[in-house]
Amino acid sequence: MPSREVRTVAGKLKIARPVWEQNSSVYTKPWVVEFVLDLAGYVSSANLVDVLAVEPCCGGGEFFEAMVRRLVGSCKRRGRDIGECGRSLLALDIDPTAAEQTRKRTIATLRDEGYGKDVAEGLANRWVRRADFLLDDDLDFLRLGGGGADYVVGNPPYVRLEAIEPGLVDLYRGRYRTMKGRADLYVGFYERALDLLSGDGVCAFICADRWLLNQYGGSLRKLVTDGYAVEAIVEMHRSDAFRSEVLAYPAVTVIRRAAQGRALVAKLDGSEDTESGEVLKELVAAVGGGGR
Repeated sequence: MPSREVRTVAGKLKIARPVWEQNSSVYTKPWVVEFVLDLAGYVSSANLVDVLAVEPCCGGGEFFEAMVRRLVGSCKRRGRDIGECGRSLLALDIDPTAAEQTRKRTIATLRDEGYGKDVAEGLANRWVRRADFLLDDDLDFLRLGGGGADYVVGNPPYVRLEAIEPGLVDLYRGRYRTMKGRADLYVGFYERALDLLSGDGVCAFICADRWLLNQYGGSLRKLVTDGYAVEAIVEMHRSDAFRSEVLAYPAVTVIRRAAQGRALVAKLDGSEDTESGEVLKELVAAVGGGGR
């Protein structure tokens, strides 16, 4: 995978949102959500009203709350009405409890931002949906004349295929050519996300990076190198990543539908505190200066 190492940084980083791992959730720090969104360019200073951002596995809503707040900020900067944003966001989760939790959190966030109950409930009902990101045919409109998703951002589930009901695994394998061998469920999330991207769309995931190295990631690596640009890989293997101990080899990857240019390759190894934000700002600036 072509890339150019522009910076290696020591620091401590914690991952951003709940991770599915055999039906358990591991929660992490909200400020990492902000870091991933910054790397993706989903920022309030941009026009977020006229684009579509998708969170494919919303869990408890950590990513989605931050996305809602940034969308509100973008509206206020531009004097746009939040009512224009019915097609600006989409959150999905296969778990009905998680989807409902995100819906309620979205309503609370919009109320906190000053919007009325009817507006908040109407947008939350439109934005948040219970669905399997890998099998939801309603998403096909995005690539079939719908313009695609401008951002697909979040933390896909970490679930080994042997932990999933065999019939469902067969459905996933039938639809996603990258899900070879002992591939984890997140491999399918990458393929689906990349397929849904618009002409300049970006996928930013906080996820295990084993697909970059292991045999089962070969098809996904080829898919990326054949049609996309890797803008950033920020490795966090030795970081104090999760609130509980999980061996997940996490990394932030930012992939755009574009020709390959400069790429940020960084390592945060836990040797210093990055919560002050200075190291993260440097990393975001490096990505912003390379290929955008």
